[in-house]
Amino acid sequence: METVIDHYICCDFDQQGEFYEFQWNKNQWSLSQKYGYYLTHIIDSGESQREWNRLKIKLNHHVACRIHILITDNLKLLKDIDTKSSYEQRLYLSQHFSIKTKSLDTLLYGENIKGRYLKCCIEFFNPESLPITIQEIHFNYPKVSFDEYLPVIYQDQLFLQKYLAIYQSLYMDIENQIEEFKASLDFDYANEQTLRKIGTWLGIAVDDFDEKILRRYMKVYHDFNKKMGTKVYFEELIEVLCGIKGHVVEKGIGKEGEKLNSHTFLLLIPEDKDIDKEFVEKIVMKNVPFAMHCQIIWLNDRGCFDEYCYIDYNSRLMDIQLDDFQGYSCFDEARMV
Repeated sequence: METVIDHYICCDFDQQGEFYEFQWNKNQWSLSQKYGYYLTHIIDSGESQREWNRLKIKLNHHVACRIHILITDNLKLLKDIDTKSSYEQRLYLSQHFSIKTKSLDTLLYGENIKGRYLKCCIEFFNPESLPITIQEIHFNYPKVSFDEYLPVIYQDQLFLQKYLAIYQSLYMDIENQIEEFKASLDFDYANEQTLRKIGTWLGIAVDDFDEKILRRYMKVYHDFNKKMGTKVYFEELIEVLCGIKGHVVEKGIGKEGEKLNSHTFLLLIPEDKDIDKEFVEKIVMKNVPFAMHCQIIWLNDRGCFDEYCYIDYNSRLMDIQLDDFQGYSCFDEARMV
């Protein structure tokens, strides 16, 4: 059996086609009007007289659709269609199509339906004005049928192929889910819902984090557990939460000018307008060991002595260049190094 190739239009809708009547909202195209449509660009399978396999579309809400698909070897024809306006393209495909369907999961083969190139128009009818988004579009090729496992006498019968395709599609979908399961557990690629579910398995209070920070935190969570309660743990935790490395001081002067005891430490964090201080303090305090006290100090860009300046942190040496001016020595330039 030939390997099925998926031509995905999942994340690169703009590169593979054009939306009409849709609006860009929260990093995705959505349709809140009663009608809209999506025109694909020319999709090339790489082989003439190709028999395509299957089209599958995934939406966040079920709405009525009408799909016109043109499959041909005539590249010039499709390029001529692409030069027309979107209305003319839609009109042409509605009159000259290889396949017309209202199903979001349909077969792309039949009598004399062959060709290297494919162009498709997907129309959406949304009478209730639901916020419709296209999550995935899959074009599969080449044609694959389970009748290849049957005796030769039963093969190449179109009716039997389409009948078996009902069970074949169920089987292939489950197989694909199993194959993609590993990728769904990847912190970089898992969707937010799956990411939060994995976080609960690990014992992370996922409701405390937004998606971006949660991804960073879960990547290092395993190593963090080994360092829990240590100086390095808090410094790296701040780097994950803020993108800026913090600094732990165990001996020094506290917020009120008191001398730090063995149960109290300072956590120095450079101040930044993009940092949510309340969120950072909440996460830090949840991770402070029992019977320990943490004082969080937000450092501004004007440090001075007696205010959390240390030789190895929050201080700089000055490279002073002296010039002689009318017999007096003066500072011509003092720059930080």
